[in-house]
Amino acid sequence: MSPAGPRAPACAFVIFGVTGDLTQRKLLPALYRLHLKGSLHPDSAIIGHARSDLTVEDLRKRLREAVEREVPEFDEDA
Repeated sequence: MSPAGPRAPACAFVIFGVTGDLTQRKLLPALYRLHLKGSLHPDSAIIGHARSDLTVEDLRKRLREAVEREVPEFDEDA
């Protein structure tokens, strides 16, 4: 059991508009904080869809920067 309570079973989060403002400001920071608390199952996945023409590397960089900006307690190792 995690410090936050029971861990959820493994699941997939599907985010439509993964490059959008809502995802960057709210959804990913919330998922990141759940991960920090140990509330997400390690086999869970985040699947994103967007109309933007980005490479996987560019998307990861953009989303990482968004989480770093929105989450003051960002931990490189997490």
